[in-house]
Amino acid sequence: MNLGLLKIYNRTTHKEVKRTRKGMVRASSLLESVIAITVLAICILIAVRVYGGLLADSPSLQYHKALFKMQEHMAQTRIDLDYNEELFDYKTFKIIKSSSDYEGDPLLRHIKLQAVFGKDTLREDFLIKIPAP
Repeated sequence: MNLGLLKIYNRTTHKEVKRTRKGMVRASSLLESVIAITVLAICILIAVRVYGGLLADSPSLQYHKALFKMQEHMAQTRIDLDYNEELFDYKTFKIIKSSSDYEGDPLLRHIKLQAVFGKDTLREDFLIKIPAP
């Protein structure tokens, strides 16, 4: 390889390569700038719509809190064998517990837990076998 050409290439910067005969740096046209901004805007619009769809489909924090508390009350009902109807009032939701015989069988209890938060309602149904006395 020619050593003289290598020395010239190493001293040349990127800006010097892009300069025109008049000494000005070549720029893109207005049309190219508008097209680039349009493409970026479309990409951002698609990303925002996808992200918004993900947020709308996911259950709220209240839903998860109510579901956790309902499972907690069901576990406590199984431990205590307490089948009385109750109302549990929390800051942002209420849980209503009701109980009845399952299809007339006195050894099976149908426990219904219903959580009400805002306009939404969450319902869980359980069957519990009553131990023989």
